[in-house]
Amino acid sequence: MSDEAAQHFEALPGRNDVRPEGRSVTLSITLHPNGQIEFSLPSNKVLAHGLLGVAQEQLAKLAVMVDLKQTPASRGGMAGLLKRMNGGT
Repeated sequence: MSDEAAQHFEALPGRNDVRPEGRSVTLSITLHPNGQIEFSLPSNKVLAHGLLGVAQEQLAKLAVMVDLKQTPASRGGMAGLLKRMNGGT
């Protein structure tokens, strides 16, 4: 990188200087012991659907991680695969 380019990028404000504006948004669903379900949803429909989608993806990710942990590792699992890809036996 040239000295001019380095000086240009050093002069730009960093990401640490950026402070997010606005407020937090919460979507919560509570199941009480008596079976009652309580919802606290944002009034913005797009935000509510977005948060719900993120929650679904997180649940899917957790399910995959549990399945991976329960599946017996054949030939050394992920570490064995990486070793074989790098020319190991």
